[in-house]
Amino acid sequence: MELTWPAVPALCAAGALLLLAVLVRRARRRPAPGELLLAHTDRLSALPAFRRRARRRRARLAALAVALLVTAGAASVLAARPVSVQRVEPDSRSRDVVLCLDVSSSMGPADAALLDTFLDVVRLSPRERIGLVLFASRPVQVFPLTDDHAYVEEQLRRVRAAYDERTTGSAAWAGTTGGDGTSVIGDGIATCVTSFDRLDTPRPRSLLLATDAVVSGSPLVGTTEAGALAAARGIRIHALNPADPTGTARDAASAELRAIAERSGGSYAGVGGPGSVAAVVAAVDRQEAARFTGSPQLVRSDDPRPAALVATVAFVLALLLALPDRGPAARWVLVRRGGALVLLLAIGLRPGLPGDAAPLLTRDVDVYLVVDDTVSMAAEDHGAGRPRIEGARADVAALVARFAGARFSTIASGSTAVQTMPLTTDATAAVTSVQALLPSALDSTAGSDPRAAGPLLHRLLAEGAERSPGRAQLVFVLGDGERTSDTAASAFRSADVSGGAVLGYGTTAGGRMRDAPAALLYGGDGGPYVLDTRGGTPTEAVSHADPDELRAVAGELGVPFVARAAGEPIDPALVDARPGELRPAAGEAAVRRPLSGWLALVLLLAVVGELAALLTAVLPRRRPRVPAEGAR
Repeated sequence: MELTWPAVPALCAAGALLLLAVLVRRARRRPAPGELLLAHTDRLSALPAFRRRARRRRARLAALAVALLVTAGAASVLAARPVSVQRVEPDSRSRDVVLCLDVSSSMGPADAALLDTFLDVVRLSPRERIGLVLFASRPVQVFPLTDDHAYVEEQLRRVRAAYDERTTGSAAWAGTTGGDGTSVIGDGIATCVTSFDRLDTPRPRSLLLATDAVVSGSPLVGTTEAGALAAARGIRIHALNPADPTGTARDAASAELRAIAERSGGSYAGVGGPGSVAAVVAAVDRQEAARFTGSPQLVRSDDPRPAALVATVAFVLALLLALPDRGPAARWVLVRRGGALVLLLAIGLRPGLPGDAAPLLTRDVDVYLVVDDTVSMAAEDHGAGRPRIEGARADVAALVARFAGARFSTIASGSTAVQTMPLTTDATAAVTSVQALLPSALDSTAGSDPRAAGPLLHRLLAEGAERSPGRAQLVFVLGDGERTSDTAASAFRSADVSGGAVLGYGTTAGGRMRDAPAALLYGGDGGPYVLDTRGGTPTEAVSHADPDELRAVAGELGVPFVARAAGEPIDPALVDARPGELRPAAGEAAVRRPLSGWLALVLLLAVVGELAALLTAVLPRRRPRVPAEGAR
């Protein structure tokens, strides 16, 4: 705990002592009303019973003095505004917009213009949370929903620059090829739909889809089915078709695209027509922004609770020890003590006024989350028959909470590896990125490889170490260890790895798997199981976890292996993960202007009044003069 004004406790102590001295001096000068002088009390004070009572009274008064002094000390600390590092989730009013771009070969040069369109949308919608998904033969989430618009523009420009450089196989759209066909529009739309998080919270959701509507390949989810899924989740599709500049949708594919957009409550427009971009932005803006809890941020903010708790306990103890007051000022004493209790309660509630700001903090650590997204992670042997991916998602959320203020990056690993979210401080985006992963049989046709992310992770770690020397880099690998790929596995490397863990899910006995895109259409847990056709007769495929493979991966990275079970705390995974040091970050978070410091000063005055009353009761007062014998 730190103090905003460290000198305040000393100033409060000096002022309280001065005030106490003044009050006691004034009280002692006033004769006690109705004082009775007795003679020959030495026999009474010598009695054992009297002495026992006197000792108890002295102990009681000493304890009372200590309790009041502790209360006064805690009040002076409260007046100095104690602060601690806190995780805040600022409120904002915004909408969710997922940008969904078809990067198949049929789109050609239209993609570069569409990315410029997306940049225009971002600039014209400064309050929205934005996400990006690219798809060709496979859909890939480039980054999840985030309100960090500088980050959004940086990633859009990175993809846009790849078109200017005309680099074949650019990392900007890595993972969108290698599937069945060249343009699986339905799968792309379904992935965009699953990119929306917090579906239990009513808020405007818009999917900005740019495609020429030409399907090539065998998507797991049809275009109409994906559109129905969006409509069922309250997501409006705004479709932009570069192959239909007039927006008349004369061919069947364009008509289907227009139908799903309008059925969802969205819109359909051609690209190139006057005002097409402005019309889409206006359609999004027409949806009323909803209140939203933003991405968690670390701030150093007022935290009076520990000192308030100490003051409350000490003052309540003081009230229990206090001597009853039946004098003429008894009513004032009750008001003073009751007011002090009310003040303590108010301080504990942390009252404040709007309009203050607290500087943001960040941790000097980067956390890389490598998540297996092959179909084996859909095996239903995690906990009570739940998919393994659910355990991974829960652990990612727990890790993000533990390392609040760090930068996060997510990597989806299967037969190949794709960075689904570059490094960002948006913790909510990291969780959303993993929530959007859909283990699919389509992505596992080439087999699974627990070490598929090795080369990509090594490159990212090397770039991070060069860019930020001395910054810790933690790696958490989450998977089941099953390997079905025929290609030679490439080992992980421990270079530039500061710590982390390999987390294992599933059992060696194995479990059946539902194909995630199909389960979407059947409603959550529905849908058929994945079939194994290698023996000629189709049978339900069973995935077997391989903890030995994961232990080997952990050894290569130099981190521990932890077998995970449903509902377990995340602590065992953090034995080799330093949280990093807190550093000042750019920006501020809106917080309330605290009132606890001022309330603590009033509390201190009340406590000083109690101390003055106590000292007045135990110290001798000025006695009235007794007339001399024989005086008249």
